[in-house]
Amino acid sequence: MAKVSMDKARTGTTRRNVPIFGVDSLANTKPPEGNQWRIFCKDPFTDSHRLRSNYLHHKRGNHFYFRNMKLRMQERFVDMIDHKEIPQVFIHGSPHLDNYSRNERCMGMVDFDRSRNGPYAWDLVRVLTSVLYRQRNPQPLTAGLADELFYGYRTGFKKPDKNLKEMDLLNSIEVESPAFPVRDYLAQNKKWALELRRFVIAKEDDEMNQVLRGYLRSIEQVDLLDQYQVTLAGKARGSMGRVRYLVLLTSEDTSKDWILLEIKHVREDEDNEWYSNPFEHHGERMRHASQLYAPGWDLCEGYTTVGGVQYWGHRLPTVNLKLKKPLGVNDQLDFLYCVGQQIGRAHALSQIDGSPKDLLKHLKAHELTLIESAHTMKRELDHAYNEYLEKLEFFDFDEDMEEV
Repeated sequence: MAKVSMDKARTGTTRRNVPIFGVDSLANTKPPEGNQWRIFCKDPFTDSHRLRSNYLHHKRGNHFYFRNMKLRMQERFVDMIDHKEIPQVFIHGSPHLDNYSRNERCMGMVDFDRSRNGPYAWDLVRVLTSVLYRQRNPQPLTAGLADELFYGYRTGFKKPDKNLKEMDLLNSIEVESPAFPVRDYLAQNKKWALELRRFVIAKEDDEMNQVLRGYLRSIEQVDLLDQYQVTLAGKARGSMGRVRYLVLLTSEDTSKDWILLEIKHVREDEDNEWYSNPFEHHGERMRHASQLYAPGWDLCEGYTTVGGVQYWGHRLPTVNLKLKKPLGVNDQLDFLYCVGQQIGRAHALSQIDGSPKDLLKHLKAHELTLIESAHTMKRELDHAYNEYLEKLEFFDFDEDMEEV
């Protein structure tokens, strides 16, 4: 995913002129009509303290609520557009601002827990809705703004061999390149180093060692344990109780850097009429998605099953820059183009039914429907979120937000 400037990305391409979309109708903040919005309602007292705390975050709580409504949003999306007409691809599943990241190698929309076969249009609606939550000056999407996503999508779809543009905002940040990145990461006690030490377990732990060896077998690196030893291991849990093993491997050879692994219990969303997992193992699904959407992002991806639980693992990056602040208009445009191109490329390489022309024809005919769908779901989600807050008193929040 080499860096390409926006000007170069657009060279030789004629863009259509798009009028402002119906701002007045989309800016309507009245309560949603009917009861369809109630699909997004939650009972806060059935949530863990950690989840409630995250929903109450004064800056990002509403976006976190949106993130955790992915499956309900997919169900609601079926009511908004005829899914029988939408070409199927291998979707990213959850492309939103918090999943756009830069590591020491490349940049892109990552985190493939929710990837699977599904309607191509879902990824686009998910991105558009996410942007509505993170605007510096909140406003309805205009067709001109949303069109940047569609323009990037068409570029990636028609030219999958074209270098992917990376977002200027994250590329402008200088990143140090220490001689031993993992050692330096541990010394600075950054996020996963802190998590590793906080939830430390015995390095002789039987289940952890089974998971580790199963993972190493899947990537044909069992002999790695002849060169490295487990020095520290941790067993953390996500907000829904899924296990995440963190394993630090060190070598007596001081010329070698250390290795920090994450091997986690994968999500296993149930198949339905419109969304399905084509792989026997969910870890294989995630590895396929990573190679399709962000080649070069993850290193040493593997998977295993221990005690009936499926795991996926990789080497943790020592750099993980994300979009923390609300975006101005120019950064929104840049983000939408970059993500659109990345998703369009992956969709072109994974289309399941119909022809490429069929998909592009469907997109052209339904662009405004996708914009309307994003606004409708944002309004309904906001109403459900406000109802959720009304039922709660103040809770402290945790910084580490994880989707359920």
